[in-house]
Amino acid sequence: MARNSSRSYGGKSMEQRRAERRVQLIAAGKSVIGERGFHATTVRQVCRVAELTERYFYESFDNLNDLFNTTYDQELDRLRELLITEITQAPAGIEAVARAGLTAYYRFFKQDHQAARILLIEVFSTQQDIVRLYRRGVQDFAELIRGVIESQFDIAKQDILDAGLLATALVGATTQLGVRWYLSGYEASEEKMVENSLVILTAVADRLTG
Repeated sequence: MARNSSRSYGGKSMEQRRAERRVQLIAAGKSVIGERGFHATTVRQVCRVAELTERYFYESFDNLNDLFNTTYDQELDRLRELLITEITQAPAGIEAVARAGLTAYYRFFKQDHQAARILLIEVFSTQQDIVRLYRRGVQDFAELIRGVIESQFDIAKQDILDAGLLATALVGATTQLGVRWYLSGYEASEEKMVENSLVILTAVADRLTG
């Protein structure tokens, strides 16, 4: 006799319960990996924090790499959505837009050190999909910055310059500043991080307007 996968328990279908367990495991994965690091994390630890058995872990994920990939994507999406909101709501002008984006960027990492560790540090610790994860982390934000550059400057007039290359360079610079800030235990203030990053961004803006 075929099993009824839509059977309800406690008013919830099997699919609903599976989706809830997946959310629990992702939250637990973020907590454990964000505190211990990827290589110090085990499936058992994640299940203990999620208060689920290992059977349910493998119901949702193939292995820890699979869980990490999902967690990384989730946190990257959160950061990207925040930056888009702050940039689109910022006053007109490249400096105001850059300041709004940078403030949101550094505040996100300061307020959520688990996400900071996952996005800035642990992405280099996984064995699978590192190219996809790293490229997504760079390319997503490079496209965001590229859009800002092209909306603020007539870069087409300058044949030697490329908005995509400039955007990638700016993402690389701010990412490395974020890594240094995290590893220092957030030693510098948010304001200092924003102002020093602005020097780099405004230098590019000056070159484009020169």
